[in-house]
Amino acid sequence: MIDPEKLNLTAKVFREILGTGGTGVNQSWWMFLFPALFGLFWFIPIALTLRNRPEDAGFKGFETGDEHISAESLTMMQMLKEVFLNPKHRVLMIVCLIEFCSGAIRNGSIHVFPKFAKNVGFRDDFWVTANWGLVLLIAGVLGANATGWVSDKMFNSRRGPMALVLYALVMIGICMITFSLGANAPKNGSLVTGIGIFIVLACIIGVHGILSGTASADFAGVKNTAKSVGIVDGAVYAGTSLQAFLMGMFIPIDDKTAAGKAILADPNNWLAWPVIILPFVVVGTILGMRIYHAYPNKSRSH
Repeated sequence: MIDPEKLNLTAKVFREILGTGGTGVNQSWWMFLFPALFGLFWFIPIALTLRNRPEDAGFKGFETGDEHISAESLTMMQMLKEVFLNPKHRVLMIVCLIEFCSGAIRNGSIHVFPKFAKNVGFRDDFWVTANWGLVLLIAGVLGANATGWVSDKMFNSRRGPMALVLYALVMIGICMITFSLGANAPKNGSLVTGIGIFIVLACIIGVHGILSGTASADFAGVKNTAKSVGIVDGAVYAGTSLQAFLMGMFIPIDDKTAAGKAILADPNNWLAWPVIILPFVVVGTILGMRIYHAYPNKSRSH
């Protein structure tokens, strides 16, 4: 049973609006229904206003300057061959590898930190973990918007430099987490880890946006943007899977027994968490250097 007094303000507001709770019936299905209703709400204006091209929306057409893998729409198999086997599209392959690392870092931050906070004992007393969903929202909005603005204003819309800067900041955040774990008992050190995890989240979400959603379009062209984004996003979730596998090997989450709870309650036993993420940060940073000067060549095609 969930204690209503332990719900945060957002949860209490939605509980009152939706009339859930206090009935003696498990109403966890709202967790799935409400996001679906929210998505349906935004589907309506999108369906009414979204168009494929500026001309379809009543604007003058213009050349976006994208590089074109092909003047025609390729099949997914053809796209995979172009991205991973054609040296002309090396930038897209490196983008996939960077995003593989991003997936490992993002998953290792979003899903493991709340478990760590719960087992160590400060989850409900620390604002960051007590309002985890809101923190993710703030980190995502700030990271994505700042990344796009800086990329356009400071790097002439190049994505490589922005990815490299963000990975350098992720490195700082991971180091903050690593060196604060031993002292991270309740009310002692959780702030340092919380700041570090916020830096990591904001920056890695920024990387994800600037590469998966933007660089993949810059270097694939309008005819193959969707497939390119899908391939890059697939690399993200491949990294997520590897990170989860490694985390399960080194930090078995056994909180069912007294002995397991005692092990997980010691923050020193969580050191493998940031250590597992660190190699992905290093590799992503090196790969970011490889595409630092990359810029779409709109004359290039299949």
